[in-house]
Amino acid sequence: MNKSYKIVVMLCVMLGMSIATYAKSEPIKLENKQVTLDVQEKGGRKLYPLRAICNELGIDIIKVTENSIVLKQGDNNVSINRKSQIVYNDNGYFVSDVIPLEINGTVYVPIRVISYMFGYNIDLSNGMALTKVQSFSMPKPSYGSTLLANDLRLISEMRDIVEVKYYLDRLEELTYVHDYFIIDMCKDYTIEDQTKLDNVAQYLKSSSGKVIYEQYYNLLNYFYRAFYYIENFNYEAFSKNMNNISKCFNELNSKLDIFLKEIYKNGTRIQ
Repeated sequence: MNKSYKIVVMLCVMLGMSIATYAKSEPIKLENKQVTLDVQEKGGRKLYPLRAICNELGIDIIKVTENSIVLKQGDNNVSINRKSQIVYNDNGYFVSDVIPLEINGTVYVPIRVISYMFGYNIDLSNGMALTKVQSFSMPKPSYGSTLLANDLRLISEMRDIVEVKYYLDRLEELTYVHDYFIIDMCKDYTIEDQTKLDNVAQYLKSSSGKVIYEQYYNLLNYFYRAFYYIENFNYEAFSKNMNNISKCFNELNSKLDIFLKEIYKNGTRIQ
């Protein structure tokens, strides 16, 4: 699950635009227990301290990383992306309407992330109150959302296969030392990586996912040519090809951005 966040984090940060936040203390009833919490407001939405809410509701925080916080209650596992609106459970991914807010080490989330993902009713008739739903089934994402989640995982695998920095580092080395062993090794790697991409791409479901596969494949073609041109001392062709690598990489990032927007557009919304 966390592996998929690599792509999400890289592309989602730009969506976390700066919005003024305001803090105040508010009473909230959690399973008939009245507590007072430091509540933040962001863009007109109230966000509540995640750890405090979890402690009161018996939700365990089982893992915290730079990119995600994993929660567990019974058999229900939920992962909240700290830098985007994406929330996961074992059935797939969902989209919150607000990116989590972090202030002085405290993470704040919309209360509906907890109520929707863990099965709590929200009663606003007399302030904020949460009560557990007696018969709760873990939410399931829509079919379209499930397909995109599948491709998100596969795109992350493709990103790990094509180690762009590795190839660029080798090309830089070869501009100083003409080493046929490195050249042959890297040419072989590009071919092997294309085979690995093919093995992953056969499971892609969305058209945007398949476009990203094509960009990764093209990028490997350009890397192969770069090593070929160095091998044959064709530095004019090598220079032109490096421009193609740069253009292809920029186009890849553009396609990844489009895919991310598709996730936000078609993902199942937390209500």
